[in-house]
Amino acid sequence: MPALVLVGDGDQATPLASAEALRDAIPGARLEVIPDTAHIPTMERPEAVVAAMRDFLTAQAPVAAGDAYAAGLAVRKAVLGEAHVARAGAAVTPLDQPFQDYITRNVWGGIWTRPGLPRHTRSLLTLAMMAALGREDEFVLHVRATRNTGVSPEEIAEVLLQVGAYAGVPAANHALKLAKKTLKEMEEETR
Repeated sequence: MPALVLVGDGDQATPLASAEALRDAIPGARLEVIPDTAHIPTMERPEAVVAAMRDFLTAQAPVAAGDAYAAGLAVRKAVLGEAHVARAGAAVTPLDQPFQDYITRNVWGGIWTRPGLPRHTRSLLTLAMMAALGREDEFVLHVRATRNTGVSPEEIAEVLLQVGAYAGVPAANHALKLAKKTLKEMEEETR
């Protein structure tokens, strides 16, 4: 998980050596020393703290704003499959064009491309949320996507047990029926 450690160059309560040790203890962490500052950089040099945070967060952004659509389209194809994305693209009308652009740019390009979670984990989370919310079409779509995300049927079953515990047995039971039907169809399609 990305982390930024900030320390004032004149901090006696938390000296630079302590900040360096903290940075070294957190994999991938970055240390920023705020000059002419003691123990409370946010009060003493707020502009320097904001600049350091902005630079750090900008560096964490996996996709530049102009590339978000292209990156999103690539991830969408990788997860949902070229055929599905082609069918969805062919069905776009002026009514849903802005929405399709939004989900490609912001959901696929802004969320699915982030480095904080592997695609496999995002797939599991999406399955759980779609099941919990009762979003049948999206749930089935993401069950089908498991062939590309590496989620196994056993993992789907575990996710749905978790959904049953936290979102209710009826939601999980219905999703389990959908998953069984979809997985069977997927198996038949490969014969």
